[in-house]
Amino acid sequence: MLFAVSHGENKNEKIGEYYYQNTVRTDFKIHKDEPATYSGGTPYKDCWEAYFGFVNGNWFPYKAGMTWQDVYLSDLGPIAWPSAGYLNQDGSLASNGVRHPSAIVADHFLYIYFVDSSKEGASGVKLVRASLADVLKPQAYETLTASGWKPALPEGFTKEKITSFFNVKGPASIPVLRPDQNTVRFSVARFIDGVHEFIGVEEYINPTDSIKVALRFSSDLIHWSDRTVLYTAKNWEESKLRYPIFLSQDGGSNTEIGKEGFFILGTDGKGTVTKLYVHSKAIQPASFQTFLKYDLQDPALAVPNPAYDNFSVNLQLNARSRVVAILYSMAGQKIARLIDESSDAGSYSRMCNIGDLVPGIYVLEVWVNKQRYRQKIKKL
Repeated sequence: MLFAVSHGENKNEKIGEYYYQNTVRTDFKIHKDEPATYSGGTPYKDCWEAYFGFVNGNWFPYKAGMTWQDVYLSDLGPIAWPSAGYLNQDGSLASNGVRHPSAIVADHFLYIYFVDSSKEGASGVKLVRASLADVLKPQAYETLTASGWKPALPEGFTKEKITSFFNVKGPASIPVLRPDQNTVRFSVARFIDGVHEFIGVEEYINPTDSIKVALRFSSDLIHWSDRTVLYTAKNWEESKLRYPIFLSQDGGSNTEIGKEGFFILGTDGKGTVTKLYVHSKAIQPASFQTFLKYDLQDPALAVPNPAYDNFSVNLQLNARSRVVAILYSMAGQKIARLIDESSDAGSYSRMCNIGDLVPGIYVLEVWVNKQRYRQKIKKL
């Protein structure tokens, strides 16, 4: 079986001499003499008041010797839903939907990144996943929320009843890249010569309206480093790396690449493919090394590790000492100050609660007076 993730668009649009009415916000009608009521024209412009994106799952049974002419995709329907839904209760626009998906397989799960365009601060690059055994079950997909992985679709949803769900909100998912990052698309690959080392390529709009392409790094697919910019274009029309993806040096994979070098593929406005080669020296800035390679030789501070809700910090103090424990994301963002107190000499143990955190990899930094210790913590 081969599985594909698709981005579909439902919108008012003019194609050639024909006009197509969207079927989500049906009260926003096309007026042929008013170009602002439909997408189209030269240059092409989208009418965002009547534009709705969908992320669907698709599959077909694969057999050796098949050609693309033999392929007929079976559509599962949506596998992700905007947090705000598509329409408000009064029929007005709640979001432009979900768009520009990319996928990667890791730890027996299929992970799918997409852009949620929900209004009221609920947008950003978000993440859904399903176990490989359940990818053909839309209701099995989960999205990342502040309280862990939750169902990605509204309760009771099926593709056959989709029109009755346009004004139903989706789950309160959280972004892995914030909405103020202005991300257009985010694609991910795994380094084949690393253990749980991932790289993302992000296309985004700069505040000056320039288009940039940058790399980010992660060890858990959730927490991502700051950007390392590779490419800049003056504007969207001049960009030659639209919707970038990875390609391995041997041309065999979009999601498994080597650190020694790889390609980034993108297109220009005419569909011409640009192939940018990235050498290993470009992907090892100081921020990358700091992000992925914390010193793991420090004594085991946290038990148990991995942990679900709680772990204890255990120390042997030689004298009365001040103990401070701070938890950071893998990108270096301070999450919480867990301990800040003074204690007498002897055995020291304190319980720390991380039950409210999303699953992933964190860094525990413990100070005993002026001595610092660090350890990675995995939250299950």
